[in-house]
Amino acid sequence: MYLAQSNLKIIKKSAWITVVSFFALIAIIYSFELSKPTIYLGAVIGLILGVISPFFWQKNYQALNALLPSFLLTIPGSYLANSSGTVNVTFQFLCMAVGSASCYWFVLKSTLIRYLESAYNKNFKADAQKNARPLN
Repeated sequence: MYLAQSNLKIIKKSAWITVVSFFALIAIIYSFELSKPTIYLGAVIGLILGVISPFFWQKNYQALNALLPSFLLTIPGSYLANSSGTVNVTFQFLCMAVGSASCYWFVLKSTLIRYLESAYNKNFKADAQKNARPLN
């Protein structure tokens, strides 16, 4: 299965992902102390993931699609948890990263859907031609 096809569902549901992640962020901020550097870091990494992920989906880079988000979310998240002594900061970071990435996808939803559908159609046609048998 192509990443472009499977991740179109994420793009189409980006409004719900944005709403849920920002409500979770608001709940965490009201329950615990706000960490502004964490929010800024989460926003920047979320935008990086929002911009880069559709490119990986379009090119069907499965390994990079798994590794890059893991590193961009896990390493800062564990550093923030260890440096602050609380896990709330990590939750703020993760909610902000997911919220900003999905907000980017929501704003550019129609463009990303066309981009990913064209990539899927191109790859599907190339596979069909490669697997086609001669008429002899």
